[in-house]
Amino acid sequence: MDETSLAAQLHALQDQVRTLLAIESIRRLKFAYWRAVRSGRPEDVGRCFSREARFDYGAAAPLIGREAITGFFRQVLADRVAVVLHGHNAEIDVTSPTTAHGLWQLENMRILEDGSGTRMGNGYVEDYVLEDCEWKVSRSVVEYLYHEPIRVQKITGLPAGSQQ
Repeated sequence: MDETSLAAQLHALQDQVRTLLAIESIRRLKFAYWRAVRSGRPEDVGRCFSREARFDYGAAAPLIGREAITGFFRQVLADRVAVVLHGHNAEIDVTSPTTAHGLWQLENMRILEDGSGTRMGNGYVEDYVLEDCEWKVSRSVVEYLYHEPIRVQKITGLPAGSQQ
């Protein structure tokens, strides 16, 4: 094997490792987002988004910018609730060294202190950008698949880290 083909193989391997590291970073970003939502920490939710992010959850006009998104989650997470999130089926494509696209599925339950709540199935269509050396959500579109009221027997407490 000559030096030129060895260098080309090394370069290709480096690209593959960078791609895998980006995918894992984006996966961890999404898990951090869901953990922050579950734990009632809107500031941490906001840190998952780029400065100029667009968040479209379908209920009103899209939110533009990290500050608007953080403010929205301050309101949504103000109620004392238990939130259960099951995110799965990630499909992440790195589209350039600084951008990526992802699809996710989520089943979640939001339960108020009185035991009333909602079970939802959602899809997420997202774009990501490398901002200040960290992957951030630059666009998130929530697609609602189903929505149903539920009632649970007893709330034993909020998850660790939830607002009190």
